[in-house]
Amino acid sequence: MFPRPTDTPAAGDYSSAGLPGALTGYPRAVETLTWWVVLVLVWVASLTTVSVRELVVAAVVAVPCALTAARARRALASDPRVSVRWLRGVVRLPAAVVAETFAVWRAALRASRGTTREVRLGQQKSRARQAVGVILLAAAPGTVVIDVDREANVVLVHGLDDPEGAMERAVRS
Repeated sequence: MFPRPTDTPAAGDYSSAGLPGALTGYPRAVETLTWWVVLVLVWVASLTTVSVRELVVAAVVAVPCALTAARARRALASDPRVSVRWLRGVVRLPAAVVAETFAVWRAALRASRGTTREVRLGQQKSRARQAVGVILLAAAPGTVVIDVDREANVVLVHGLDDPEGAMERAVRS
């Protein structure tokens, strides 16, 4: 039902990724290093006092985050534009996290098994839209993303017995 995609460009192959001309062929190492620097700076900016230990932690922790960020950007390379409309769910996320956390606890106490269901991701079919939808669904404690059918623009989730959560409603729009 959920076929595995085979149309993704090879690692480091930006020629068919549809990137703007300025980013075509952008070296992986430079991109990852840029992410690393930005992430270290964000970490340091959040500190009240800067120490050598905090700088070492920032440098070490930023490595996997930079690798992940660069990989995620490459995965979205075919259509990196994100519509503000898709991000409406971000506003609902804090309340959904609180509500669904309590719902998960109730389900655990009742020994509920939950259900598996498909969530259609709105009308627009793009990797960026699918990525935003998956992130919002995965951020909610009441759902676990199992698979994504890119062609059908559908996400398979395991969720609580409730019909749908706030994030499911948000990604449908």
